[in-house]
Amino acid sequence: MQEKKECNSCFICFSNNSGLGGSLAKMIYDSLVKRCEDVFFSSDANRSYGGNYREDEIKALEKADYFILVLTKDFIKNLKETSETAFELKKAVELEIPIVPVVAKDFRWTNYIVAKVAKILTKKDAVKLSTTDYVPYVGVREYQMTEKGLLKALGFHETGSFPAKTVSFGRYPQIAGSTEKNPIEWLVLKQESKRQLLISKYILDAKPYNEVLKKCNWAECTLRKWLNEVFYNEAFNEDEKQAILEVINTNECEFTQSSPCPDTKDKVFLLNKEQAKKLFGSDDTNRKCIATSYAQSRGVEIYNEGHASWWWLRSSSYSPMAATGVFSTGEIDLVNNVDYTNRGVRPAIWVNRSFAKSEGS
Repeated sequence: MQEKKECNSCFICFSNNSGLGGSLAKMIYDSLVKRCEDVFFSSDANRSYGGNYREDEIKALEKADYFILVLTKDFIKNLKETSETAFELKKAVELEIPIVPVVAKDFRWTNYIVAKVAKILTKKDAVKLSTTDYVPYVGVREYQMTEKGLLKALGFHETGSFPAKTVSFGRYPQIAGSTEKNPIEWLVLKQESKRQLLISKYILDAKPYNEVLKKCNWAECTLRKWLNEVFYNEAFNEDEKQAILEVINTNECEFTQSSPCPDTKDKVFLLNKEQAKKLFGSDDTNRKCIATSYAQSRGVEIYNEGHASWWWLRSSSYSPMAATGVFSTGEIDLVNNVDYTNRGVRPAIWVNRSFAKSEGS
């Protein structure tokens, strides 16, 4: 399977601003505008919808990572060789932009429609388009299903994340018996217009949540101090530190027995329980993680016949001297003593997207 490219910009092509195509394009825009740097509308669109359409549509198409084609009965009815939508569709094929059709319930591919599209594209391209996997649209009430299908087609999770995409950023020892620092691979869990949330692809080290068994929370634990001081200084150079964003983490305490935890300012942190549930999709196994050989040599316990390991979350536990984490199976574990030394650490950071792209990360 071909790896989906990162979706930084999309071009939405549709016809009939006041009809079904326009309504559907507006919903697609609302879904993508918070996830992509740029969302362009077809030049046939009503620009009052708020899309970032540029005067030079060729430049807009050249920049687009995906071409979203909204197929309705009106689209085909209005499709002419001289129309702007025809030009855009032809240009998308010429530029080899991945086309993601969103198909309304009033649209069906027929030999007549394929022949009409073939007058704009080649017959081969028209047939290929008619057999391309599409995202079905049934109606407004069912749009959530359409949105999920569209985000999946564009490489997003439902939350707008890219767990399949990895970037390289910073360096840390990863080979047992060696102190040489190797590039750290990160999963892109969430992407916004100016920043992205990363978590290490592998468990990088073994650390207790707190070095002493006592009642404590994320604000007080020794692991937070280690991540924001020792790991931060060992793993990142000065330029990389400038790209890491300090964030305010909310730390709700859902268990009355636990120590109340105030919000914290962190540059490096652990995911909380809710993030771990939402950002990896609906499959628990997406949270399974393998420890580097360096982390194993430091004490991370291996389960599942030598594969995945347990890793910490920052959320409180229902036991006052315990914290939450993720089992080797990917399920959430609600209680582990804070002084366990054989648990894994997967650092998380928010970074500036422009730095990551300029550095080729």
